[in-house]
Amino acid sequence: MKPRLLVLSDLWGIEKAPWLNHYLIDLSAVFDIQVYDSCQLAGLPTEELPEAVRHAHFVNEGIEAACNQLLRLEPKAVTVLAFSVGGTIAWQAGLKGLPIQRLIALSSTRLRYETQSLNTPVHLYFGANDPYAPASEWLERMPVTYERIPGFGHQLYTEQQIAQQIVKELKASATP
Repeated sequence: MKPRLLVLSDLWGIEKAPWLNHYLIDLSAVFDIQVYDSCQLAGLPTEELPEAVRHAHFVNEGIEAACNQLLRLEPKAVTVLAFSVGGTIAWQAGLKGLPIQRLIALSSTRLRYETQSLNTPVHLYFGANDPYAPASEWLERMPVTYERIPGFGHQLYTEQQIAQQIVKELKASATP
């Protein structure tokens, strides 16, 4: 039986994420994958919305709504791969009881506001050119491993070479 992997999208959702296939195709051989659209979990209206409106929805009510949805949908232990706001959703759901075995999050810059740590292995990736990435002090204070990848900004997770690195890491962790 394959281990479960939850994948949480960024604030643009699945429909605007053709890059997600860079991850899913290879990982499906090793994991039983459940992909969640963070926008749907958060109750974001389906019409085309600008980034600022999407961001405000997540900050004001969407992250909490998405956490509550995940807690209802996922009662069993899982590994989580999350992108941008998806990482914050996973983190907060983990604090509320989502049984996360391991969290890998890319460009989850809102984590810089978290004050409680998860009691699970966490590996964070940020583009070295992402101005909203957590400060080194936060990263050192939290029990996480992290990488700042030179030459990339916030959208690093959309790049195939980054996806290959993450897929390799996840596959290695899934094999006994």
